[in-house]
Amino acid sequence: MEIISIVIGLVLILIGSVHSVFSLWDFNKDKELMRKGRKIVGRVKESVTYPQEDDVNTGQHKLMAEFLDSAGRTQWVKSRFATHSPELYINKEVYIVCDPDNPKKARFLVDTSLVREVVENLVILIIGVGLFLFGVIRIVFFNARP
Repeated sequence: MEIISIVIGLVLILIGSVHSVFSLWDFNKDKELMRKGRKIVGRVKESVTYPQEDDVNTGQHKLMAEFLDSAGRTQWVKSRFATHSPELYINKEVYIVCDPDNPKKARFLVDTSLVREVVENLVILIIGVGLFLFGVIRIVFFNARP
């Protein structure tokens, strides 16, 4: 049991660490975009299937919205979130946060909160550390056989 908890703990530590680094990086990028960016109104024009954009049978769709940048050019942004009912959003106005210096750096305003993802990854990391320590402590202090 101790070896199993150590192995599972190490796997969760690896997964939690890697995912935490990337989610914290995304979180900080979005925080910078919120600080520096402009909030503008866009309109959802279409959706693409997710995870494969050419497979209409996946059942999930990411929304595509158009907006005008500060130079008056039309830009497009794809949502991070997926929906099963894209027809509810087509032709609806949405808020978009856009970097005025680089309009390609844009997000749906509702896409900029990654706190839940960061917390989930940190919880996986903490559980992994706990399992690892449980196994090590049982072996070292209680002379459990591996």
